Amino acid sequence: AAMLGGMVGQAHAAAGGPFPSHPQWKFVFVNHVTTNPFFVPTVYGIQDACALLGCSYQWTGSETSDVAQMVNAMNAAIAAKADGIAVAIVDPKGFNAPTERAMQAGIPVFSYNADAPAGSGNRRLAYIGQDLYASGYQMGERIAGLVGKTGAIVIFIATPGQLNIQPRLDGAKDAIKA
Repeated sequence: AAMLGGMVGQAHAAAGGPFPSHPQWKFVFVNHVTTNPFFVPTVYGIQDACALLGCSYQWTGSETSDVAQMVNAMNAAIAAKADGIAVAIVDPKGFNAPTERAMQAGIPVFSYNADAPAGSGNRRLAYIGQDLYASGYQMGERIAGLVGKTGAIVIFIATPGQLNIQPRLDGAKDAIKA
């Protein structure tokens, strides 16, 4: 599907298609677990969108949720004058400075999959993703309904405190307690 979408997109872009002419923008996606199979559909979507719109992308960041590696990837994208940066903001403050530098350089920054908490000072333009606390709460309600008041529940997360998963755990705990 990605290959077919790529060929169709290139044909549309080459022929002018339904989209106006534009430079070949390059978007950088900074991910916290770049090799995790969970994000394979995300990468396919990026590939298809870039083929359709005549853009290019870079998938970068960290394989192990290392914020310093992710910040380095953002800094490299800023230095390379990316046309836009999408970043999974997994740390409450760690992405504030690079986001500010990108925005000052005229590079729009969006968060996806995880977002800076309200009041963090991060000025990204928008968050693309679900309400993680609410999704965790719904999961917790479902778990509580299945287990009832007599069962024991244990939930593990790989990266305690990181904003991609901690809000889900918090929501689940609150729903289970309720």
